[in-house]
Amino acid sequence: MRVLMRDLGPVREGEVELGDVTLFMGPPNTGKSYALRAIYAKLSPLDRYAAGRVEGRLSTRIAEYLKRGFRAEMSASVRRLVSGVVELVATLRSGGREEARTVLGRMGEVGLQVAEAGGSVVVRGPPMEWAVDVGVLRKMAADAFYGFMAELVPVRGVDAVRLEPLEPLDVVGALRRSVEAERRYPLRWFGQAGEVLRRLGCGGDELERLLFSSSVSLHFDVWVGGRSSVWLEFRIDTRAFSPGGAGHVEKTDGGLSKALDKYVEELVSEVVHWSATYLSSAVVEGVRDALRSRLGFEGLRFVPFGRSVLVLALESASREPYARPVYLRRFVGGFYPSVLASYVYWASEGRRRLLEGLDEAGARVLDAATPLLEGRLVPGAAGNVLYRDWRGSLVEFRLSSALVGEVSGLLFPLLSAGGRSLVLVEEPEAQLHPGAQIAMALFLASLPALCGCRVVATTHSDLLAITMSQLAVQRPDRQWVVELLARVLPHVKEGVDVLAGAVAEAAVDLRIYEFTREGKVAPVRPEDVLGKEVPGISRVIDELTDWAFRLASRRE
Repeated sequence: MRVLMRDLGPVREGEVELGDVTLFMGPPNTGKSYALRAIYAKLSPLDRYAAGRVEGRLSTRIAEYLKRGFRAEMSASVRRLVSGVVELVATLRSGGREEARTVLGRMGEVGLQVAEAGGSVVVRGPPMEWAVDVGVLRKMAADAFYGFMAELVPVRGVDAVRLEPLEPLDVVGALRRSVEAERRYPLRWFGQAGEVLRRLGCGGDELERLLFSSSVSLHFDVWVGGRSSVWLEFRIDTRAFSPGGAGHVEKTDGGLSKALDKYVEELVSEVVHWSATYLSSAVVEGVRDALRSRLGFEGLRFVPFGRSVLVLALESASREPYARPVYLRRFVGGFYPSVLASYVYWASEGRRRLLEGLDEAGARVLDAATPLLEGRLVPGAAGNVLYRDWRGSLVEFRLSSALVGEVSGLLFPLLSAGGRSLVLVEEPEAQLHPGAQIAMALFLASLPALCGCRVVATTHSDLLAITMSQLAVQRPDRQWVVELLARVLPHVKEGVDVLAGAVAEAAVDLRIYEFTREGKVAPVRPEDVLGKEVPGISRVIDELTDWAFRLASRRE
């Protein structure tokens, strides 16, 4: 997959192509994390949690569009249906079943569909139809994606980043896929319009026994002309009525007319809401299916910096009866809604799988992470996560080291990812000592073989970049990887064979890109990282060394 960037924060222009593992390197504040987050925003339909936020934005725009163009037409159609139902109820209350049959006949004459079965009557109005222009739909989708992206990066437009071979927004206008399956949504119970029912003579226990309900059935063919149809129906249990119990209903009752107007508007609002919700869901699902088919990714995970604090908070929230993970998601979503809330959601899911039992792929990932953790995460009897270090000592997760917090912050969302996911990681080396940075490089390189995941990471670690480059250029076998781990982490034994075997199996396709202060993005060959310099790092080390030598010479 190729990513084309223009005017993305400090990035003026750049192009990257993703490999099994892709590294973004360079000085601080050059746009590495912006690029990572922009990729996440463009692929957000692959993240179920993030997709819900995009759907919500798109649904709001579609609802506004429907209200502007079709509210009057919908109000007339809904009023015809509700008026017929009200007349039927009034007749059942004051006249009887024979008179009700006359009313049912008149309903058919004005275009209402009536069916009787088992003492119930189903009254369905004529379809309300409208056409949403595909160009308008694409514009609304672009606005929704742009709004989501703007939460993550400073961009001037949604096209600041484009993907090849498939740009998600092009799917809305180009894909020819019919979405015609009927969906039924419950609307508010007719009994909630209490004033209408009271005006019809219903009250007390009888009001609560009424089985009035309604649903809206939606049929969409969004890709061919954007045609839409909505059917609204009421199901009435005629056995709930006793004729004459509360007297005759006056059709000229002004209070009934006002209550009826109010209820019609409530129903129209419900129809607009569910129509917009369904259409936005259909659009995002269509984009998700296209991304999976063309790009080969099944899922998406974003692992932000600062993750150790979040997983510690998650561990605490998961153990307290009044501080469940959902409250933590709401809290972080209040100030960073897109990335952090999604991260907490998937980290919570990975933690749950660890406690309840991992599948085979998840167990292999956990085993391979053991050398990096210098120990192992294990389920506790009290529903908590424990850490067993390389000595065999068992401690509570909250009392473990910064190393464990950072690595667990990556591991938890990985355990929820499944196969063929794209994992975006900000600074995987954060808070890791040099030996662990090398082990992190090995772990990231092993993921394509362990679970089919591909990785894009920002980094300031020369050790991580050099290790990755050695793997890509030299293609070491399992024994060479075992030797490296024995040299940098001699005290760690558990999980070494699993990690070394996966690294040897992966045969890493590594891509490295340097983000410059001039706003450019340039590819770097792994061979050059070995023989020339590590982008953004080597020159700084050279300057420090030169300064130190000159300082020492001056003192002599």
